[in-house]
Amino acid sequence: FRSEMDFEFYGALDRANRLGPWEPAVQTGTVDMGLSAWRYLAVPAQEWVVAAMDRALLRDHHEIQRIATAYKSLALVCARPGLPARVTEFCVKK
Repeated sequence: FRSEMDFEFYGALDRANRLGPWEPAVQTGTVDMGLSAWRYLAVPAQEWVVAAMDRALLRDHHEIQRIATAYKSLALVCARPGLPARVTEFCVKK
């Protein structure tokens, strides 16, 4: 998987963050991609994923929970300092 995290992968995350941050499908897709690769993401990409998660939690808590459970990466996300309040609350409820 790590070999697939190239310029194209990071470019897709960047474009999703810049061009579609309020689109529900973009939020969910960003969280899905990001949590699947969290251990290998550079810090800016982790920030994009956390921002998408924060927005997605406004409308689809259950889907974000499903994704986080599937990839077993929520503990790593929750260990990150400076999380938005909504993401912190999501982490605490786990």
